[in-house]
Amino acid sequence: ATQKVVYAPHREAGGPRHHPVRRPASAGREDDTDATRTTLELTIHNAGPLPAPAAITFYERGYAIGPKTIALVARETRTIEDVVGSLFGRRGSLAGWIEIEPRRGSFLTVTARAVTSGDAPSTASVPVVAKTAGLRLGQAQLLAGIDDARRVTIDAKQAGTTTTTLGFAESSGKSATVSISMLYVDGSSLAATITSKEYFVAANTVLLLPNIARAIVGDARERELGDLRDIQLEIRVTAGEGSVTPFAITTDN
Repeated sequence: ATQKVVYAPHREAGGPRHHPVRRPASAGREDDTDATRTTLELTIHNAGPLPAPAAITFYERGYAIGPKTIALVARETRTIEDVVGSLFGRRGSLAGWIEIEPRRGSFLTVTARAVTSGDAPSTASVPVVAKTAGLRLGQAQLLAGIDDARRVTIDAKQAGTTTTTLGFAESSGKSATVSISMLYVDGSSLAATITSKEYFVAANTVLLLPNIARAIVGDARERELGDLRDIQLEIRVTAGEGSVTPFAITTDN
């Protein structure tokens, strides 16, 4: 069956919390004092007794790049570091998703992780799901146990707090509109509050919503709400023919 990797941001030359330092004009580019780099690493295992080719395609901003074909011998496990850069020559700040299509009758398993280098190296697993697993019109999915801190907490790098980016990958080649309903308790009331907002997801793209509470509530989030814990998000496709896979990226502050 066709599989895809939902791939969150690929970054080079510093994350969004760093401030670039301009070099002299003769250098011709900007650099960063705390350069970081986040790339995607794929590990593919051929569990079958025969060689197994697979086609890998990268989708960025609605455009397909590839496919590139790899072939694994029987029982082989192969790890591809920086798959977007090494296979497709794409580097810099970008977001997209990868489709892995094995030959019919083969037995491939795929895992993925985001690898961040720099002063604070880290790794994080990246979900691999069937291409047919996306939400269609009228379907919904609940994401629970989500935490999201205020900007002042993020800037202070307060231990024990996290911020959440919500993402959507459209994988059918058609657009869709999604409604996000956020249920939360901010401490000012015994009752939970529900706030909703709709977003448009273009065909074959990844939409990322950093600081999800702010993305839904707006600027009032920083003034009126504290650090939120155990948020529940209901994701529902309300229009369009697209297939949308939601995912969450949690970052320690």
